[in-house]
Amino acid sequence: MKLYKVEAVVLRLKNMREADKLITIFSRENGKQRVVAHGVSKAASRKRGAVQPFCHSRLLLYRGKELDSISQSENITFFPHLRSHLEKMTLALYICELVDGLSPEGQSNESLFILLLTTLGWLDRPFVDMSQAEQIIAGFELKMLGLMGYLPELGCCVNCGQLLTGKIAFSVNLGGAVCGRCRASDTQALEINYQTIKLMHQLLVTRPGDLAKIKIKPVIFNELKRILKALTRNYLERRAKSLEFLEVLHKAPLHRGKY
Repeated sequence: MKLYKVEAVVLRLKNMREADKLITIFSRENGKQRVVAHGVSKAASRKRGAVQPFCHSRLLLYRGKELDSISQSENITFFPHLRSHLEKMTLALYICELVDGLSPEGQSNESLFILLLTTLGWLDRPFVDMSQAEQIIAGFELKMLGLMGYLPELGCCVNCGQLLTGKIAFSVNLGGAVCGRCRASDTQALEINYQTIKLMHQLLVTRPGDLAKIKIKPVIFNELKRILKALTRNYLERRAKSLEFLEVLHKAPLHRGKY
């Protein structure tokens, strides 16, 4: 059939000719795909509200020779609170950037779709502050890496297979935690506390809605963020643009938070 329906989250928009845009979506049915929204930049376009970044929408797509196009669209969730909070909006763009950068086109992953949608929903809640939002994002990063097959080794030393003993470290190059005896196997390994490994285990098994409730010591969470930043940069093969923007925000004189 030429026409088919998908339920999708919009990951990215790119300008094309005239008023058209190339939209990258992640759908429940097909995973990541690129589609064309003809005339969407026009003020009178009925599609505009459903194809904004991180919108949750129903789309009727038309099969084309090269790229499919959006025939009709219906917005399900616009996440209005996120759009009024610059830092949270940047975090939402960040997780969309991760899904876009790490997902192959045309490969369905309903679990990842649900995780993305659920995470956006929790970020959109007004009572979730930035420190809680950061914990939700950390949980998303770990769960996503697991769903994509990139989860690092956390149960034992990734180098020798023995229990994690001594002053442990985390090696992005080797793909997991290394014990005190194997730290020298990677000079770039990040020295960490064993509590950070325990936190990673906890975040993996905690539902997105409960991630904000976990009590975490700042020093442990800072170690975790260093690990996750190194991991995602390694798999994306670049720095996430949205995180770079968030770091600029945090350097502003009136900003008190820290990511």
